[in-house]
Amino acid sequence: MAGRRGRRKIEDLQWQAGVPIIPGQGIKPPSAPADLAPEEAKLWRAIVNRLQPSYFAVENLPPLKSYVRHSVIADTIAERIKQLRQIVPMNDAGLNKICDLSRDLGFHSSALCQLATKLRLAHSSRLTQQLATVDAQAQPADPVPWRDWGDRARKRESDKPDDDTPN
Repeated sequence: MAGRRGRRKIEDLQWQAGVPIIPGQGIKPPSAPADLAPEEAKLWRAIVNRLQPSYFAVENLPPLKSYVRHSVIADTIAERIKQLRQIVPMNDAGLNKICDLSRDLGFHSSALCQLATKLRLAHSSRLTQQLATVDAQAQPADPVPWRDWGDRARKRESDKPDDDTPN
């Protein structure tokens, strides 16, 4: 018998036991490594759960680990700068502390941008020229950044008809 006619049974479609019929079905997103801090693990789960389960291959896990570590460190440095601005006097010593922390924050921010691009987490790294053109055309023509919002609001107010005029 060369083949059956009609619809196939699901048992006939599975070519190997345990292999899902729909690609990607049954794949779980990678779990956070045990050596991550709780805040880092929370960010890991947020990133991994937002994307499809097969998005991160094994070779992408070390850069993702670095990404979440740089992110948490950058947030910690930014919080420390915020605290220092409130309590440290703005003399030479205070400014030097803030400048040192700002330099560290810049390093971690730069590393975050590079890793996000390499991991294709950044929106710009997933755009093709065709999709970028479609996105640009979908943006509304107004407001334009160089127009003054105050002038636009005054113009709208002057264009409104008076309430006491008959319709």
